Amino acid sequence: MIRIRLIATLVASFFGALAAPPAIAALAQRTFVSGQGNDANPCSLVAPCRSFGRALLQVAAGGEVVALDSAGYGPFTIIQSVTVQAPPGVYAAITTLSGNGITINAADTDVITLRGLTVVGLGGSVGIVFASGASMTVVDCTVSGFSQSGLSFQPLTTFTHGIVEHSVFASDNVGIAVSPTGSLTVRNSILSGNAAVGVSIFGINASGGATLSVVDSLIDANGVGIRGATNGGGPSHVRISGNHITNNTTGILMTGASDAVSIGNNMVRGNGTEKSGSITIVTGD
Repeated sequence: MIRIRLIATLVASFFGALAAPPAIAALAQRTFVSGQGNDANPCSLVAPCRSFGRALLQVAAGGEVVALDSAGYGPFTIIQSVTVQAPPGVYAAITTLSGNGITINAADTDVITLRGLTVVGLGGSVGIVFASGASMTVVDCTVSGFSQSGLSFQPLTTFTHGIVEHSVFASDNVGIAVSPTGSLTVRNSILSGNAAVGVSIFGINASGGATLSVVDSLIDANGVGIRGATNGGGPSHVRISGNHITNNTTGILMTGASDAVSIGNNMVRGNGTEKSGSITIVTGD
């Protein structure tokens, strides 16, 4: 009798163990990628992953993904608050053969930061696409070679604020394309050699246009340096200060209900056409 009970207990324990769900590992506050890593790893400092895409699956909301060394890490999509970064001296390439390099498709409360990344288009359409999220900051990044645009805020997207700082958008069709409701500040950056436009803002949403501020930046050798336009929506507003706008086919072009305001300290010289459209020069405070 005792032996039968013992066997029954062992059988129940065995099948109970099989039925028990596996433990779910807690997501890390910081994950890591390396050119020597493996996506089967836990993305820790001592066992990094190989791609940003895998490391993003292992990081907690609001955390960081860090590149440890120079390598190509592949396109990826962000769906939550996170910082993706490469420290100074690390060349973290996002080589894009087709489609988009980095896609932001986060919740309307999420905050995203991209720092120190190099996004290269070798057949790709858009370098960085902001589809949804509360805000995005792009710092010390280089985006080049894309057939549509280096950085694009998708039409009908509503966001709070975006910041581009110390970054380069070169040899794209459009360097930066803004067309949602919200505001974007481009500061201490370079927009150069973009076939159509360096930075472009369109008022599309019927509820109102977007606001673009360009400060202390070089806008050089583009089709149009800075362009504001409307397309069936609210007006777009451009605020410019301390920029060097030169060697463009047209330096500043405002069309439709768009307008630009300058405090008069921009250097707009050497363009095919310097300025066209509604541009107001005011005295700064």
